[in-house]
Amino acid sequence: MSGVRKGVVALVAATCLYPAASGAEVALKGEPLPRVTYIAAASGEAGASISIYGVGLAGVTAVRFGTSAASFTTPWPDEIIAIVPPGSGTVPVVVESPAGESIVGIGAEFSYLVPVAVTTATTTTTTETSRVPVPVVQCHVPNVLHYKLATARRVLSERHCALGSVTKPRRYRGTLRVVSQGASAGQRLAAGALVTLKLAV
Repeated sequence: MSGVRKGVVALVAATCLYPAASGAEVALKGEPLPRVTYIAAASGEAGASISIYGVGLAGVTAVRFGTSAASFTTPWPDEIIAIVPPGSGTVPVVVESPAGESIVGIGAEFSYLVPVAVTTATTTTTTETSRVPVPVVQCHVPNVLHYKLATARRVLSERHCALGSVTKPRRYRGTLRVVSQGASAGQRLAAGALVTLKLAV
């Protein structure tokens, strides 16, 4: 097979494997690139802790605000908690995994707040720092399929959701686990929103 034909076959294979991603969002080795979809606080000061949501974040090895590297943790496959590094202006937020770097899109930028100079009546100039906007707490619905009820309840609570009605068989043998949930994983609802569950063996 010629080199050109091999390249065409590889491109077709990548397209079939990842139909939801654009050609620019699929790494050369066929793995999908990580993608940032939402930043809980789109503006703030250096040193603030913010949540970054997206797709394919479990394998992220680096987070950058513009050209500045940020320290971070990955508590969930779709969430990163990063410490904002020093910087200024509006910069893209980029995450990197073994597959490559995320592509900057809508919802993947961060704006640094700048100090505001205020002159008093005695002509003494003081500097007041703008405060970081407080992120709105939401129920970020997790995927609790196949979890036991106690574990599902704990995970829902950690994501600011509440356990709604639970349906389970009257008679059963074995361990009950979640087979369906009323709200889809990834949805953002009001804090304390009820998520119904169905259990089965």
